[in-house]
Amino acid sequence: MDRRLQAYAAAGVQTYPIQVRYDGKGRAREKGVDVRIAIDLTRLGQKGLYDVAIVVSEDSDLNPAISDVYGLRDGERWIAIENALPHAPGMPPKWLSAAHRVRPIDAAMFAKVRDDKKY
Repeated sequence: MDRRLQAYAAAGVQTYPIQVRYDGKGRAREKGVDVRIAIDLTRLGQKGLYDVAIVVSEDSDLNPAISDVYGLRDGERWIAIENALPHAPGMPPKWLSAAHRVRPIDAAMFAKVRDDKKY
């Protein structure tokens, strides 16, 4: 992961690594990822730094941030949030209810964007 983050930084991508924590049973528990996404959605949206955000998550904790971003739209700016999720036939994805548009990612689309690079 360190090599991947270094490659992202070299490409100009700003990352926010979050330390994985473990519960009493040794299971990994990520903490703060949804909060970081929500902060970025609203902060960058308020600054007008994006026109479209694509959220790849089923975490309903992001719904308030998505609703807030839709509230930023006015007559001069148009901001869209799309909820994109992997989709397999016969398995209904859990879309975020606040997102007005949904974009299923099927196996062919995933193959196009998959990153097989060994960092």
